[in-house]
Amino acid sequence: MDKSNLTRLRFLVGANVLLQFADGFVTILGTSRGFAEGNPLVAAAMTSIGPMGGILFMKLMAISFLYLIYRRGDHPLVIPSLGSIALAYIFLAVLPWTLLLAGSPPG
Repeated sequence: MDKSNLTRLRFLVGANVLLQFADGFVTILGTSRGFAEGNPLVAAAMTSIGPMGGILFMKLMAISFLYLIYRRGDHPLVIPSLGSIALAYIFLAVLPWTLLLAGSPPG
């Protein structure tokens, strides 16, 4: 793998890890304000082992998956896949929670 692709790969993995933290944070805020978690797997984990434990477990699973993708860094689909995952988390998780929380009173 050349240096520019390795730089892109590391940047995208780092961005995805930060998005996992951001999603976990806004999910905790949203559910603590009475909003429901939309992902049934995350909701089930939160019900089974508590809100913090469920989110932590799911985020650790996601970061583990990102590590597995990183290990396959030489595959031609890895960089586009990591970019797609980042966009999906921005537009389907972090942004919707942020907009929902921006319109709700603190509490």
